[in-house]
Amino acid sequence: MFEAMDDAYFKERAADVKDVTERLIRYTLGLNVVDLASISEEVIIVADDLTPSQTAQLDKKFVKGFACDMGGRTSHAAIMARSLEIPAVLGLKEIVKSTKDNDMIALNGQTGEVEVNPADVKA
Repeated sequence: MFEAMDDAYFKERAADVKDVTERLIRYTLGLNVVDLASISEEVIIVADDLTPSQTAQLDKKFVKGFACDMGGRTSHAAIMARSLEIPAVLGLKEIVKSTKDNDMIALNGQTGEVEVNPADVKA
């Protein structure tokens, strides 16, 4: 119902409802729940999307930013990123397909720019 609404804010709330539903089902069935709180090295997360509960787990000491195919300025992930002061770029559509593990990523949350393996950055 939320996804069908014209208002962008309410469309983004559909992700919140899905997140709660999926977490309840996973816990009830005893399935693994992704634990982003266990990240213990500096990373930029690349994902299709981050749920509200996943975003809440991020430790800005280690998570230096995230880039997602889905989402927008009013998505829960974007709101959480701003409150946690973690740079984020959302709505990229193809970032998951155009990256692989250990790629160097330059990300600017202010301008929305993401560059994968920039030529002038040394690892």
